[in-house]
Amino acid sequence: MPARYYRELLNFCLRTVNDREVAADALQESYARVLALQHPVEQPRAFLRKVAQNVLRDHWRAEKVRNAVFSERADPAPLRPDDDAGPADEPAAPSSWQPEERAEARQRLALLQRAIDGLPEKQREAFLLYRFEELPHEEIARRMNISVRMVERHLQLALLHCKRQVQGEPTPPRDT
Repeated sequence: MPARYYRELLNFCLRTVNDREVAADALQESYARVLALQHPVEQPRAFLRKVAQNVLRDHWRAEKVRNAVFSERADPAPLRPDDDAGPADEPAAPSSWQPEERAEARQRLALLQRAIDGLPEKQREAFLLYRFEELPHEEIARRMNISVRMVERHLQLALLHCKRQVQGEPTPPRDT
């Protein structure tokens, strides 16, 4: 893979994320993915750029999930006038850094993963395309070769199943 695109691709990544470390990681991952291919690439410059865009998109999605899972649930307590150290009756670190909160978040993620794994194949496929690929219903319908109405039904059932599983409610037997 020509190294002559390195600087250009690094600048592209840096402009996109405005973080040198993330940009360098994305660039390295992009080159690793392209070098792992078993066939030659006809337009390496364009292909590398597209791979970098995908790597950065993956980074943003992962960051979005991390932020959603570990975000603060409530506003922090106000500072006491005589206390410069931190909020009254609160630990110094955000609650998302506390071991109990992290363990609870991991448990919720494990429950959600089991719920997704327990979905029927078509529901799971529609759910993953919608939630993680962020595809519109029309594109999901096209990819799965089903109607938009059926996509909506699969998503409705999948969300209901996941909600019940995470909340510990019994799930009714599935129709086959």
